[in-house]
Amino acid sequence: MNLRHEGAHDRAPARDVIMRAFGGEHGEVVADLVDDLRATISPGEGLSLVSKYDGAIVGQAMFTPWHDAVGLREPTTETVT
Repeated sequence: MNLRHEGAHDRAPARDVIMRAFGGEHGEVVADLVDDLRATISPGEGLSLVSKYDGAIVGQAMFTPWHDAVGLREPTTETVT
């Protein structure tokens, strides 16, 4: 298995993996959310990865920047023990 940065050409196969993983209507909702979150990623702010096995995309992981849209709290780097 190979893990690498997601490229534009990986988006449709990654969406298919998400749709199959979450199934039916829920899969579409989650895939749409991932598409929306992808737009928040910029260099140095967030990361989207895909895993490839035997020539096919088999997984996707995304780390997005902190967005506090409702003013709940400030982001922190504190470690909780």
